[in-house]
Amino acid sequence: MVRRARAGERLRTLDDVDRELHPEDLLITCGPDGERILALAGVMGGEDGEVTPGRTTDVLVESAHFDARTVARTSRRTGCRARRPSASSAGSTLPSPRRPRSWPSTCWSSTAAAPPTRRSPTATSG
Repeated sequence: MVRRARAGERLRTLDDVDRELHPEDLLITCGPDGERILALAGVMGGEDGEVTPGRTTDVLVESAHFDARTVARTSRRTGCRARRPSASSAGSTLPSPRRPRSWPSTCWSSTAAAPPTRRSPTATSG
């Protein structure tokens, strides 16, 4: 669940810093009411989501695209810098389906019965 932070909420991030959250901060949460905070959306994960050798048995890969201004404000407000702050704060664009330059050449699906297929841009006639 994605939601805004509530007044007084805190999160210990992966860099082991306890951070005070602001009602404008966007969070990734879980639970029926989003009570367990997993991450500051687009900025950094929470301590509870850290992969620990010998203890972590399951990993869920999450992918999302958040408003660059919201991510930059949260990053500045909390003093939390992601590994690639320039990608978030400068704004990024999603790759175009017609020109998948930055997409992997092979698309994988964990539920597909058939092997992955190669995707290529649509040919245009001139």
